[in-house]
Amino acid sequence: MVRVNYRLSDSAKWPAQGDDCLSAIVHLQREGAALGIDPSRIVLLGQSAGAFLAVSTALSLVEVGLPPRGVVSLFGPMDFSTMDQDMATLGRTPQMGPTDAAASAESQLLGFPVGENRAAARAMSPLARLSLLKEPLPPILIRHGDADPLIADLQARRLREAWIAADPRAQVDYKLVPGAGHGGEAFETGPVKAEVLAFLQKVLA
Repeated sequence: MVRVNYRLSDSAKWPAQGDDCLSAIVHLQREGAALGIDPSRIVLLGQSAGAFLAVSTALSLVEVGLPPRGVVSLFGPMDFSTMDQDMATLGRTPQMGPTDAAASAESQLLGFPVGENRAAARAMSPLARLSLLKEPLPPILIRHGDADPLIADLQARRLREAWIAADPRAQVDYKLVPGAGHGGEAFETGPVKAEVLAFLQKVLA
């Protein structure tokens, strides 16, 4: 297993983080043998912001014809432009404040308030990128807590729908985790852990 580091938003704006993750994977593909890694058996996995980066990096790899064997997305944001709307639809107030605000983590990442340039925020999202893809997509496992106070579970549903729309033949394993919040024990033990392990065994077989 390899843990990928990337620059944070206080030192670089998007797409620096995506570039860092892609560079790390390209390095592993080139130097995998020397590191004891099989570069043909890569699965990208992330939680929250890491899920956004895992999905984004997977799409970059698909675009250059080097798709990973699979992707695991755990409670990640997938379209900053709809995050506040999605929370409102569910009747929730985002625990960290509105995404549209200039001070939000998402606005800090982009370098502009999401609410002031929703089209640009949408354009960099995995969902917008999926709408432009025509290549076959790797299998993906998506899990999100249905009581998440930070990121609405509708983001996970949007990812599922966009993945299927881009490639109707792609394998999509999507479930909401009853009563789960933003990460925590529900994703580290029990059914979710078992489902992630089963997914990894299947796509890496």
